[in-house]
Amino acid sequence: MKLKCNDCGHDFEGNISLKDGNWMSVCPKCGCEFTVEVPKGRIRMMFVDDSDPDLDDEHFTDNFVGRDIRSYYAFDNPEDFIEAWYKMRDNPDGMWYWVLDGEELITSGACDPDDDDGFAEHFGFNLEELRENHKEMGVTLEEKKAEAIERMRMLGIFPQTISQFKEDGRVSISMDPWGAFYWADGEDLKHIREFEAEYDALVYVAIRSYMFIGCVDSYLFVSKYKEEWPKDRNDIRAKRALAYVYNHDAPECSEIGYIGIEPTIAAGLKRTW
Repeated sequence: MKLKCNDCGHDFEGNISLKDGNWMSVCPKCGCEFTVEVPKGRIRMMFVDDSDPDLDDEHFTDNFVGRDIRSYYAFDNPEDFIEAWYKMRDNPDGMWYWVLDGEELITSGACDPDDDDGFAEHFGFNLEELRENHKEMGVTLEEKKAEAIERMRMLGIFPQTISQFKEDGRVSISMDPWGAFYWADGEDLKHIREFEAEYDALVYVAIRSYMFIGCVDSYLFVSKYKEEWPKDRNDIRAKRALAYVYNHDAPECSEIGYIGIEPTIAAGLKRTW
């Protein structure tokens, strides 16, 4: 947020935090903690500062009090809010946010394109009309593939593995413990294609891990929501990614969620959490 220190007058970009009923910030120049006047409105939308993955467990909660808020918006009515939300969805300010109607918490969690379902129910909008009025153009397979290749380069994946995906569409699995790559085939490839068909996504690499819940494959993928791609790249820079985690031992427990990732000495990938 754009802030101005009440003590020294320094202008800066910073976070705010709700403490004892007051919104506060700290000036990076003079170190003074000062009160911040936030916008007023019936509906409030706030995004947490997610730049430090080590603080995710602390910040990603239903309670925004005491959290480091990166951006804060206020709206007088539901119509203004929903229009702003659809525009924000193209490039959200962060992974985790809160929306309140007065003092009632409507949603908290990862900003998701399907959140309009809950907003429509709460405010009495017609969901089909909302989505029709804000319909996005479809993303081609070629666009998804180009985005996937760029992400593979960002991740430092073995160049030959990238070439195999680019030229032949081969998806590779990075195996524990060193991250060596093996082509997905047989049942592994079948599960990947089923996920792609269901979610209209493109998987570009998988990471196999052996965890307390069993043997799991984490699919890194490019979604059909082009507006999410900048955030996905920022996540990769922060060594995390939204992945579909297929559980070989309990397929019914497979789900989409965030995972921690980092490169291995073999130019592969491994999960960190």
